[in-house]
Formats: sequence, C-alpha cells, structure tokens
Amino acid sequence: MPVTLTKATLWSLTYDEDRDHDTGLYVIVTKPDRTTILAYMYNGEASGEYGYADNTENTADLKISDPPPTKDDCQDYCFRVGIQANSGTFPSGSISVGIDGVNIGLITTGNDKWRFGCEMRLQFSDGSTLPPKRVNGWQLESRGSVLTWADWICESHL
Repeated sequence: MPVTLTKATLWSLTYDEDRDHDTGLYVIVTKPDRTTILAYMYNGEASGEYGYADNTENTADLKISDPPPTKDDCQDYCFRVGIQANSGTFPSGSISVGIDGVNIGLITTGNDKWRFGCEMRLQFSDGSTLPPKRVNGWQLESRGSVLTWADWICESHL
C-alpha cells in the first residue's frame, strides 16, 4: 500500500498587520508543475469568527485532493497563499437584484493587508513528513475584494 498525504497544514506568524476576520484565506499545494493540486483551501477561515491578530501564530488545515496523493507525488512540492477581503457570499463588485419590481443593490468591497511569515507542513499515512518550506516577510494586500496571491514557494526563503 503506498504512503499517502494525510495532512497539509499552513502555519503562519502574523507580524504587525493582521488578517481581518472576514478575509478569505486561499492556499494551494501542487506538484512542481504548479498545476497538479495536492491540497488546497478556498475562502477558508472567513466565517466572521476568525482573524489573525497582530503578533500571533496560527494554523490552517487544508483539504487533501481525492484520491490522496502519494509521498512520491509530493516530493519537491510548491505552494502559494492568497487572501480576498470580505470574501463572503458576494465576493466582489456590485450586484443588482429585482424583487417584485423593487431593485436592491449590493456593493461588496473590502480592503485588507496582512504581513506574515508562513510554513507549509506535509504529513503522510506512515507518520513521516517532508521538510517544511518556509518564507518570511510576506505582505498581501486585497483591495476592492480582489483575490491577491503571493509568489509560488518551491524552496524555503528565510
């Protein structure tokens, strides 16, 4: 039976600019080709209950692709992180809805800036791990509810 990916966790350290409670977190872990997805999180931790306060450590568990990738698939993996401010039901722009002749307009905009360092951790069915990949000194800024991505990380950058 092949050894497979059972857990992918993004550990982050927020610096002096928090991630707001209503900003969606996006994370993708891929093979080195940057197209074959191994694990992911889309619009995570944006329920209004979470936020990453200044000077705090946080973890976010990702969903593992189905079928689970093998440990061999995960060698030399890459990852990237993104945020989208106010990423709720209506993530960006304006929406007009007509109900019984009454027009209702919703304008969804949001702004957030997050300064952080992070580390991707992968764990496998036999309890083994791959060396984590880490980056320090990142800043992501989502303006007008636009999904903003950081660069791909395929090697640790300290």
